[in-house]
Amino acid sequence: MRIGILTFHRGPNYGGFLQAWHMRQAIRSLGHEATLINYQTRTHHEGESLSFPRLRPGSIKGFILHALKSRPFPAIVAELSDHPFTTDAERIDWSRFSSVVVGADIVWDFSNKYFGDDPAFFGSLPCQAGTRFVGFAPSCGEAEAKGQLPAHVSRGLQGFKSIQVRDEATADLVENATGKRPPLVVDPTWLQADPEIPYPKRPKEPYALVYGHGVTAERARALRKYCDHHGLKLVACAFPCEGADKRILTISPFEWVDLFRHATCVITSTFHGLLYAIKYQKPLLFMARDASRSKSRLAIDRCGLQDRTIEDGMPFDPEQLDHALSPYNPTQPPESWIQESREALSQSLQE
Repeated sequence: MRIGILTFHRGPNYGGFLQAWHMRQAIRSLGHEATLINYQTRTHHEGESLSFPRLRPGSIKGFILHALKSRPFPAIVAELSDHPFTTDAERIDWSRFSSVVVGADIVWDFSNKYFGDDPAFFGSLPCQAGTRFVGFAPSCGEAEAKGQLPAHVSRGLQGFKSIQVRDEATADLVENATGKRPPLVVDPTWLQADPEIPYPKRPKEPYALVYGHGVTAERARALRKYCDHHGLKLVACAFPCEGADKRILTISPFEWVDLFRHATCVITSTFHGLLYAIKYQKPLLFMARDASRSKSRLAIDRCGLQDRTIEDGMPFDPEQLDHALSPYNPTQPPESWIQESREALSQSLQE
């Protein structure tokens, strides 16, 4: 069977690319053909483009940082799909796919106009009539899941042949729309191993890796003190961290994975930063923020990491840093949950 994958894969976003790549690999491992549907709404595409001065936050510095982060993405993104990019869903031949898998990422966040509140991700467009849709590990992000839903959301979800989601909020959304609560599955990045592509500029000394928003000047000073005390370099990837020994701005997604694989410990505020710290069994401190809190709660609960989470705005306590980042019996992704998720994906494509 030929499977199309509809997700946010174009970046520049390490987690976004990696979940798309792993979804494709997982489907191919089940014996199907699989390709990414090379599509974004015009709003989403323009927001991620390098057309100055449209780029957020609208400054020259912001433009330069975005350009440096974006540099590795065009070539690797092009490899994910076998047809030209479009912002017009009607130009896609939906009939060429035996099934379209929607997910992962926050593709069902209908409250976020930046993503275009796109009916295509709910299978609600007239041009998608007759297409078999399934959902695997999508998220509704910060959208209100329990209230009155837009018509294209409820109508579209009712037409899906199978849905498995990656967080409780999205399960609430699906139950609200369809009356049925879907199973909870892992993010595709946990479904199989990553290719080992070394990052040539990775520090040779032991290092603490910082990835994500939320490292205030006060928190950075506490991290600096912790690293000095434990003989660690402080490495910041993509996001600023005052006093870091090394800041990395241009890195490919699998080189980004290599940074996690070899880090001594991880401090992160992003969903995929959390997942990769767990995947590679690293001591970690998760900085919970509004944009990642609901998406991350399930992984934190199932891996027993509640004591390695700090709420937004709270300072880093030295004792908490010692507890969270010092060597300990590493937490692993639950293998039984991963296997159940693989089986759920396989079944959804067979029915």
